[in-house]
Amino acid sequence: MEARALNDGLMAVFDCADDDLAANRAGRVSCRQKWALLRPNFDATLFALVLLGLLVVGLAFVASLETAASPDMFVAVLGIVGTILMFPLSLRWTATLLSIAGGVAVARGALALRVVDKDGAPGYECAVGDAVFDVPASLFKTLKSMGLAQRRCQAYYLPRMHALLSLEAVRDAEAHPG
Repeated sequence: MEARALNDGLMAVFDCADDDLAANRAGRVSCRQKWALLRPNFDATLFALVLLGLLVVGLAFVASLETAASPDMFVAVLGIVGTILMFPLSLRWTATLLSIAGGVAVARGALALRVVDKDGAPGYECAVGDAVFDVPASLFKTLKSMGLAQRRCQAYYLPRMHALLSLEAVRDAEAHPG
């Protein structure tokens, strides 16, 4: 299979457009890729805010039943629980934003697909050059069915998160500098 046909297939697998690949080649994360990376953080934040809202409603209900309870106690409970919910989220947001700001790295080499043992369960790895990525079984099987094993590729990824953004099959003469 020719490199262009493989790359069209890879772009579909990674839900990657020409603009995304061009941004990755230039060492940047595209706007679409940023949203895809940040979306889980938005979802987790929304979930935490809903939980915090339910806590406020619950505390208001308890306050209406217990007239002897101090308002300071409710504020303290709300502050403690809010901090417990928001601290991990702030770490998650920080890690994601720093990874995006760090730019895109490029790994070049033959693509290797491996099934590995992950605590007694099968895990799937995709390696390009020295970079190794944990991938879902569906991506592993798709790459294998496309005949990409041992094919020269370029992988664009976020080094801090070790998140694979896009992958392209290349001939040695086509390698894009990165």
